[in-house]
Amino acid sequence: MAKIVAVGTLWGQEITTTVTNDDGSTKVLFDGKENRVLLRDLDAMTRLAPTMANGYNPEAGTMLAYYNSLSTNFYNKLKKIEVEGELEEIPTYEGANLY
Repeated sequence: MAKIVAVGTLWGQEITTTVTNDDGSTKVLFDGKENRVLLRDLDAMTRLAPTMANGYNPEAGTMLAYYNSLSTNFYNKLKKIEVEGELEEIPTYEGANLY
């Protein structure tokens, strides 16, 4: 099971975001609760997040996409982010394809 815990300031409030992936099911909690508004905002920010390593954009809804967004553009100010377990790998080469 992979887990991301991020703490940051959003709209003047400190918010802890926890993203877990257990058996392929991703769950996002804000301060320990589900919040459809914040989840909608986070999902929107994953589409706007900067590319990762050599122009890679992780697939929406993945742990890597949430990590990228939480660490770059979701919070007004990120205080800390921690990862337990392993996230998806960023592909580098697949035959002749470069990502």
